[in-house]
Amino acid sequence: LTKHLARSIGLPVTPGAVYVAEADTAEAPPFPGPYFVKPRFGANSEGVGPESAATGWNSARDRIVSLLRSGEEALVEPLIPGHDLTIPVLAGHPDVYLPTIRFDSELPFGIATEDQKRLKAGGRRSHVVEDPGISTRVAELARLFVRHVRPFDYLRVDFRVDDRTGEMTLLEFN
Repeated sequence: LTKHLARSIGLPVTPGAVYVAEADTAEAPPFPGPYFVKPRFGANSEGVGPESAATGWNSARDRIVSLLRSGEEALVEPLIPGHDLTIPVLAGHPDVYLPTIRFDSELPFGIATEDQKRLKAGGRRSHVVEDPGISTRVAELARLFVRHVRPFDYLRVDFRVDDRTGEMTLLEFN
């Protein structure tokens, strides 16, 4: 729903395909690989690891089937090698946009796992973004989104940045 809302208001989002049964894997998603395969539901990168990166459809299908057989539906998105940005927002009149934070993972493609996010594993670093151009862009995109998710007291808006192109896409909000 987050991505549908974001797309409807003009925010950049990645396409996705949902797989709920093994028969669904007869067709690849309607976008080219490489692919990122993760459980459809969950939070904090639950079920995400290096095996989530699939360079081709055959390896993506194998990961989807593994998730389905474990009782999880699968979400497949384009694999974007890069890093994540998040901006916390405090509701108010006006809202307060806290500094943008950048997260980098040492895992292939910059994938962040649940264990990294919960600080149970290393290999993930964060720092405040000092570049005013990036911070301004993140705040502008978040501002567009925040208008449509009221009421709230606090939220974070997360983005993925493609290290090859610099393109920023909305991941989610919490």
